[in-house]
Amino acid sequence: MIAGVLAPYRVALVTAVAAALLSGCSLIPTREPPPPTSVYELSVDRGPTAAASPDCGRLLVEPPEPAPGYLTSHMIYTREAYRLEQFAWSQWADTPTAMLEPLMLTALAESGAFAAVLAPPAPVDYDLSLVVRDVRLLLRFADGASEAEISAHVALYYPRARLLLSDERMVQTEPADAATPAAGVAAANRAVAGFLERLATFAATGAGRADGLCKPASP
Repeated sequence: MIAGVLAPYRVALVTAVAAALLSGCSLIPTREPPPPTSVYELSVDRGPTAAASPDCGRLLVEPPEPAPGYLTSHMIYTREAYRLEQFAWSQWADTPTAMLEPLMLTALAESGAFAAVLAPPAPVDYDLSLVVRDVRLLLRFADGASEAEISAHVALYYPRARLLLSDERMVQTEPADAATPAAGVAAANRAVAGFLERLATFAATGAGRADGLCKPASP
């Protein structure tokens, strides 16, 4: 008798639960879609190309090597010493070292200091080799200021004489207009441009220390 009385209520309860599950709106909250990821590239303005000088030999440029933790396309920033963070919705088009390599080759070739600038595997013999390692590219936010920084250890070798001609830790910084990824990218591109200019000077000056390799250009 009691079962017969409760039967309609059971049917009503099952119907209500089923309706709620089918609609899903009242039981499962909806999530907002994540914002689209912004992708940036390293790019520098190209200056005038100097005439190549065959008096300074051929330069082999080894692929730049990233510092530990920097082999990533994530955009790295720091707000305190020794702590690296990443933007959630902004990233580089490739790893910074992968984007830096063709920029290095172009800058060194356009400097006019070498007869040829080569990337490995070189199809011909080379006279000098440039090694760029421990590359770090990051945005720094501290004390209300923002800046982009690129740093690397650079070394120029003269393999024929088994000599290290030049060796330097190079750091280039540029202030950013705002504490945002876009402003940081603009500052990073300016920092890379300054780094490349210094790198070309470093290589040309070091090549001058190789006895018998670089001779004054003909008038």
